[in-house]
Amino acid sequence: MDVDGIVATIPKGKLATSKTLCEALARMHGTTLACPVTTGILFGIVARAAAEMEEMGAKRVTPWWRVIRPDGTLNAKMPGGLAEHARRLEAEGHIVRSQGRDALGVDGFEKRLAKLR
Repeated sequence: MDVDGIVATIPKGKLATSKTLCEALARMHGTTLACPVTTGILFGIVARAAAEMEEMGAKRVTPWWRVIRPDGTLNAKMPGGLAEHARRLEAEGHIVRSQGRDALGVDGFEKRLAKLR
């Protein structure tokens, strides 16, 4: 629920990285760090749950597509793979470009990072 709650606060046009998500969780719980592996697993559950809710007709879901990797690349393991991740980000005004053979990334993502609680 904590991961879902943080991701839900990322405004349209802004981004978070898996690293900034971990940092926000650590602050929330008064500790110095949050496990990136566990956070990644829980974030995957949040993303898949949001996709399932959409399939069931929900109009508003947790914006999982606003979370990218720390280097600005998209995550192929998200619902719909890279193509869906890119489509949703581009719909919010982000520029997504090829970054190597099998990677897509958001141009200038550092300037668009949200301030997470």
